[in-house]
Amino acid sequence: MYTARIGVVILSLMLLSCGRVAEWRGPVGLRASVSAEQTVLPGDLVTLTADDGFGGRNSSIRVTWTASTQNAKGVILNNANSLQASFTAPSTMGTYIFHFQATNGDFWANASTKIHVQPIIVSAGSLQNVLPGHSVTLTGSYNTNDVTRRDLPIEWVAATGNPATVTLSGATTLSPTFVVPDVVGKYVFNLSVQNGAFVGKSRVTVNVVELVVNAGADQTVLSGDTVSLVGTYDTAGVVAPSLSINRVARDGPDCAALFSWGIVRPC
Repeated sequence: MYTARIGVVILSLMLLSCGRVAEWRGPVGLRASVSAEQTVLPGDLVTLTADDGFGGRNSSIRVTWTASTQNAKGVILNNANSLQASFTAPSTMGTYIFHFQATNGDFWANASTKIHVQPIIVSAGSLQNVLPGHSVTLTGSYNTNDVTRRDLPIEWVAATGNPATVTLSGATTLSPTFVVPDVVGKYVFNLSVQNGAFVGKSRVTVNVVELVVNAGADQTVLSGDTVSLVGTYDTAGVVAPSLSINRVARDGPDCAALFSWGIVRPC
């Protein structure tokens, strides 16, 4: 009876001993932890950081970064077999999930992290109707969806095919200016904001409208009469600063006085 009990105890100890050996056969401290979720812009260089429990100092531990979602499978990971991998954020917006695994061949530790790629929203401003000779300011903007970063490179370019050549002052700022040419028509300007290989774009149209001046109808008067000249001008609905008016008298044939009207555009 006692022999049987002793045999059971010895067998139990052997099983526990085997269980302990199996449990600690791998290195103590193996784990997988990854950096927090990130929100980035297209074209950003994204760094994925992980820890295997040994800070990469145990050569028996193999680590691997892989794409977990279908949209991430086209992303090229640099240094995918290291604790710190990197990739360039693609131009397709969305959430990309990456999986990290650490193993010694017998045990595995796993973790995942998300990368949210948000768009750069670029606006070249609103349509403007202007008069020849005026100074115009283009008002651009871009929104990085609360992604903290330095200022991004900006460039304004006058589109080809505009009615006349336009020279932009401050073309690498959000608010360039130019003097409206005398040729009426539609002028298109393109704004681009660049982040790495990704470029966000927008465009705006500036309508240059004709300033129509009318000096009034011809009048026949007697010598000594008081004459009123009635001139008008039409800015085609464009709200413009006050325009200066010049009236110039010229001697004409048959003792007629010819008056010409001219509108002086402010600079």
